[in-house]
Amino acid sequence: MIRSQILLPDSLHKKVKQLSKQKECSFSEIIRKGAEYITDIYAVDRMEVSKTLPPAIDLGGPPRVPVTRWRELANERE
Repeated sequence: MIRSQILLPDSLHKKVKQLSKQKECSFSEIIRKGAEYITDIYAVDRMEVSKTLPPAIDLGGPPRVPVTRWRELANERE
């Protein structure tokens, strides 16, 4: 393993400490698991890089909602 030094905001450091106590594992283990998780999500080989937009899809007619309400409706929770 390689030893590294990181800077964490106080609030995040406190949360990680609490979680490590709760899960009965080391602070380092929590950080390693978090790093593994985030690198799996953002794995370069799975990212599709495209410089063009996909072709438009015909959804069958005009929108049922005015364009002015799209943002509002997109942010509603079910």
